[in-house]
Amino acid sequence: MTLEPRRNARAILIDDDVTSGGLGRTLLQDRGYDVTLVRDPAAAAAAARSTPTAVIFIQAPSAPAEVAQLIQGLKRDDATRHLPTHVLGLASHRPAPKGLNSVARTNW
Repeated sequence: MTLEPRRNARAILIDDDVTSGGLGRTLLQDRGYDVTLVRDPAAAAAAARSTPTAVIFIQAPSAPAEVAQLIQGLKRDDATRHLPTHVLGLASHRPAPKGLNSVARTNW
């Protein structure tokens, strides 16, 4: 019986923060991705041209408007336009509740 080597999906991680890029890469590699770390959409397009890529991840910057600019940059380039794009957020990026409280279902 011959076992084929496990094939990992190739992914690009866009993260402009030098300190968190290694952590993001490690987390994605633990989930089975072969990760190329880049700093901007132009570098992501160059990486996508050089190796077939399955998905792009964006590490959410501190300003939400920057995420939209990153995605627009990816969609303008033929090399990355068709690739699924996922934004990775940190717990601190989650929106705060707006005065809503959870209610136990038994009280309905």
